[in-house]
Amino acid sequence: MSRYVFYDFETTGISPAFDHPLQFAAIVTDEHLYIRAVFDFQSR
Repeated sequence: MSRYVFYDFETTGISPAFDHPLQFAAIVTDEHLYIRAVFDFQSR
C-alpha cells in the first residue's frame, strides 16, 4: 500500500536567523488519495 504526504510549513519570513515557524499541516493519503490522517500544529 502506497502512502502520500502533502504538507505546508508556514513561517514568519525566510531568514532562519530571525524568523520562526508558525504552523505545520499535513495530510496523509493512500494510493487512491483517500485521506488517512490529518495533522495541524500551531506555534505561538
